[in-house]
Parts: sequence; structure tokens; C-alpha cells
Amino acid sequence: MFTIDLSTQTVLLTGAGRGIGRAIVDALLDAGAWVIAHYHRTPIDFEHPKLCTLSFNLNQIEEIPAFWNACLELQQQHRMPSIQGLVLNAAVALSAPLDMPYGQWLDAWQQTLRVNVTAAAALAKEVLAYFRLQRKGRFVWIASRAAFRGDTPEYWAYAASKSAMLGVSRSIARFHGKEGIRSFALAPGFTMTDMAQDFIDAYGEDYVKNDIALEHITQPRDVALWVPWLLSGHADHATGATIDVNAGSYIR
Repeated sequence: MFTIDLSTQTVLLTGAGRGIGRAIVDALLDAGAWVIAHYHRTPIDFEHPKLCTLSFNLNQIEEIPAFWNACLELQQQHRMPSIQGLVLNAAVALSAPLDMPYGQWLDAWQQTLRVNVTAAAALAKEVLAYFRLQRKGRFVWIASRAAFRGDTPEYWAYAASKSAMLGVSRSIARFHGKEGIRSFALAPGFTMTDMAQDFIDAYGEDYVKNDIALEHITQPRDVALWVPWLLSGHADHATGATIDVNAGSYIR
């Protein structure tokens, strides 16, 4: 019999304020991990002796090294174990219809790629140096079914950003594995979060339900429970893999 016990490690999680990120906080704490939870506008709504929170706008890419240093200061101040996991969940999904004025359309693309790809990769770069020094660390990237299946015309940028994210995850897995570093990705399908409500408002809940193979739409916890497993060491020989959590709506 084996268990998932993350009590000897600290995990940094981005985008923890709501939806899948908020569910990941619960899953990590349930597994015994210490958690540094990043948020932007929506703070974590409870306290826990193993939880620290930190607000930061990931659009401020130039400040990401300072954000990482602030995370290290929190870890040391609260005498947490070393940071051994980075979960990159923070993302934006901006609608950019094809008939949108060109300038607005371009702005939506640039902001989506800035947050979902460049900011995530910049933080991973900082954390990777720390992982390499301790010769231990695991990344979990929260990608999307859209990276493989594509998305509706107004969410081209979101689909493209999640595809790019997978390229970074796989590169880390291939070229840093012998340094004790692993990298995984999760690709959720439609998940019942605040971010998804715009899609439901536009297309209707029946559209979503008819697209999946299961009885119920995926909930944030259905995705979150994979994260402690991937960080536990039990899945290390799947490094570089992307795990689909999409209720059978897209099978590769």
C-alpha cells in the first residue's frame, strides 16, 4: 500500500484564488504539502498553518524575478521545507472574435500570450535554477484540451497559448531529467469554473454536456486531485507526459 505524503515539501502554485487553482490548494493541503499560493485579484478565502498567500500581477513580466524572491523569503520566514514543486495554473481566456476591431483583437492575443506563456516560462526559468541547485523539483503545467483539439474562433489565442505551454513543459522534461527535475502537464476539458461561465452564457450548458462522454461536467476537484500524485514521485517515469482530464470529450 502506498500513500501520497507531501509533508516534506513546499509547493508554489500560481492562480490559486478560484476555480481549478483553488481546488489544487485544497488537494495539496490534504496531501500534507506546505503551499505558497499566488493570486492576483481573488485572495484565498481561508487560513491554514501550512498556507501562505502572495498577490502579484503576472502581466508585470519584468518583476517576475522579484516575485520569485518574495516567494523564497516567505518560505524562509515561515520555516517551510524547500520548494520542490511549481504548479503553473494562472491563465487568462480573453474572447477575441474574428470581427473584433483589429487593434482590440491584437491586444487580446498579446495579453493572452503574455500571461499564459511568457510569464509562466519566465517564472519556470527562475524556479528551474533553484531546482537544479538542489537537484530536485517537479513542474505541473495546467494546459487545456484546446492545445490538441483547438477551440472556437474567439479563443484562438487561448488554444495557441496552451500549445506553447506544452512545448516548454516537454523541453524541461527532456533536457533536465538527469538533474532530478520532472515536468508534467494536465489538459482539462471544459471545467465548471468562473472562467468557463462566459462560454456557457454564449453556447449554453447543453452544448457542453452533449460534448462529453460522462454524465456530469468536470469539476475543479476532478482536475486538482492529479496534482499531488504528479508531485509525489510515483509518476516520475511519466515525465514529459500530458494527462487528459476532459470527460472523454477528446481522446488522443
